[in-house]
Amino acid sequence: MTPRVFAWWSLAEAAVGRLAHPRIDAGAADADVYAVVTVSALFAAGRAAISATGRAWTHSRVSRLVELGQRRLRAGSLTDRIRRTAWCAAVAACTASVLQLAGTADGARFRLIVPLGAGLVAVIAARAADPIARAWQDKRA
Repeated sequence: MTPRVFAWWSLAEAAVGRLAHPRIDAGAADADVYAVVTVSALFAAGRAAISATGRAWTHSRVSRLVELGQRRLRAGSLTDRIRRTAWCAAVAACTASVLQLAGTADGARFRLIVPLGAGLVAVIAARAADPIARAWQDKRA
């Protein structure tokens, strides 16, 4: 078994390799795809929808309420921020529990353990926001 006997295999492998994996200019291919996408009607509709949504958000009542809420959250004390965050987590845990109860009955009791545990921890954190804030400030000092 000399290597010359299997030279045909190397030649066939190289030929199939060139057919299966032709040389591609990735930059040119990307530019072609970009050109096709940017002139498509779907892309134009998406761009128009994004632009209209942005304009509507800038002048909407909801955006003003969100900005007001963000300013109040930043201005609140550490205790208030801990309490608000804990209550948000408790509400999220309740929502997850209710949604799981609305699902299938297979192992529903076991799937409720995590959201109920998280909700319990969140309620405890909300009730103990003052000591948590004091401990946090003492640690940072």
